[in-house]
Amino acid sequence: MRETGRYAGSVALASLVVLCIVVGAVGFVALLAEFEQSWTAYHIMERTVEQSTPVAVALAAVALATSFAAVYRAG
Repeated sequence: MRETGRYAGSVALASLVVLCIVVGAVGFVALLAEFEQSWTAYHIMERTVEQSTPVAVALAAVALATSFAAVYRAG
């Protein structure tokens, strides 16, 4: 495997791990809002989803692009 393929694979893996952490954190906030069942908690949940969506989309795009780069550079 070429060095650039190895680096692309590492970046892909790191971005996938961070993406899973972001999605898990949003899910945890949603779970807490459902347990509390108040408008304030639901508002916090909506704000969390609103703020994390662009981050999640960017991380998914980076993971996809670097995964393709790693596969392309591996061969």
